[in-house]
Amino acid sequence: MEFSDYPPGLEHLARLDGVYVNQFLEMLEILSGIETNNTYEVMDANGKRVFLAAETTTPGITMRYGKHRAFIIQLLNSIGHPIVTITRNHACTRSLCNNCCSTNKVDVTHITGVFLGSIVQDSGCCSPNFKIFDETGQLCFIILGPCCACCGCCCSSKFQIKLPDAVTNIGTLKKQTTPMMTKSDATNFEVTFPIDLSPKLKVLLLASIFIIDFAFFETSAKQQTRNQLKNFQ
Repeated sequence: MEFSDYPPGLEHLARLDGVYVNQFLEMLEILSGIETNNTYEVMDANGKRVFLAAETTTPGITMRYGKHRAFIIQLLNSIGHPIVTITRNHACTRSLCNNCCSTNKVDVTHITGVFLGSIVQDSGCCSPNFKIFDETGQLCFIILGPCCACCGCCCSSKFQIKLPDAVTNIGTLKKQTTPMMTKSDATNFEVTFPIDLSPKLKVLLLASIFIIDFAFFETSAKQQTRNQLKNFQ
């Protein structure tokens, strides 16, 4: 594949058949319960950093709306330059709503302004399923999640990535929660995909981790860590 087939900054993804994503938790947030912006490390199978994913949402929005907030996450390269922006343009204002009242969608854009695609959660409050569309609006993949994801529990969860026929499997997205006392990263994800897939589509699959994390695991992982801290008091 020629580098001209995709925007600059995605070259490393061209050589990968999957990535690992670890979320960092701020101890201040764990102890106080005050919501802060999320930061994730994206790594290859050898543990080498591919991107740092940093949320840049306004602090007031983060604290007011919690996991339902509109957010902006930037994928930064090894020298801190933004490569891709992942944006959710709504904030649900109903405290008991789980994204029921509006479409849960993220748009993915290259830093040059090139639109790469979008990820949309299926209609329904607790649907664990998502659709991935490319820059032309064509449906590329369907992500089918387990029923346990709907309850936001801290169990390990496995999502199947399928072609639009909903039959052919091309990869998986896994979430596992690691005990806080054994590792500082509370929530870990892994996504696999064909190595010959376009980097533009690989970055969409990577971006799907963040909308899934916010939809089902944003609160539960942090609450689990708080509970673990209480057990040591």
